[in-house]
Amino acid sequence: MLVRLKRITSFLASERDLYSALQFVAQNACPSGKPSRLLFSRIKSDLTLVHIFSFGLEASPSSHPKIIDFFHSLTRKEGSLTNSIVVIEHDDLFQSAFHSEMGFEDDRSFSNTILIPIFPHFTFMISIRKKMGYSRNSYVDYFETLRAALNLYLLLQTELNKRAPRSKRSRLVAMGNQLTERQELILEMIREGMTNISIAKRIGYSESLVRQESMLIYEKMGVVGRKGLLEKKV
Repeated sequence: MLVRLKRITSFLASERDLYSALQFVAQNACPSGKPSRLLFSRIKSDLTLVHIFSFGLEASPSSHPKIIDFFHSLTRKEGSLTNSIVVIEHDDLFQSAFHSEMGFEDDRSFSNTILIPIFPHFTFMISIRKKMGYSRNSYVDYFETLRAALNLYLLLQTELNKRAPRSKRSRLVAMGNQLTERQELILEMIREGMTNISIAKRIGYSESLVRQESMLIYEKMGVVGRKGLLEKKV
């Protein structure tokens, strides 16, 4: 796991784009070597959570908001809005609650979800594909170290944003309600009727990244999906 941490911290040290950094973490954080599922949220003053980024949601995109809400409810229930890492086992009780809420089963290859609070008002939820077993303490130590790296990265991003001209600020702006320049571009193409695949080809990014950006655009604009966006009066 030490090698995995070194790989992640080396990448974070040189990556300015927030979403690229989080995607790399999601792809490399799981001790099994397989991609994890990652949700990153901002904690508001009333202790509600605002979704910022997600990776590894394999269900239909239309169900993503409900999945995100489900994990947000776990965050509030388990008290990870405090300063402690919380490990949630994907046992029968978890699977039953997920199925009851979503209407379908969660991916059973995930064995645990780790709730990681980040100073001062963010939280990560990382689902991994490896059972902790008797090595639970070692895994908790691993994610504590990962938390320190993520915390430092976000603090540095915040400081860099303060110093940069407004037009040059990184995607940390996305933690508020203002659209980033790339989101504005994607929004314009959505309004032109372009699909996510077409948008990805035009701007040179992956379809999954365009989908993530689109979800953030919908949330910031207070609409439900592409149809709601197109129906919204400008």
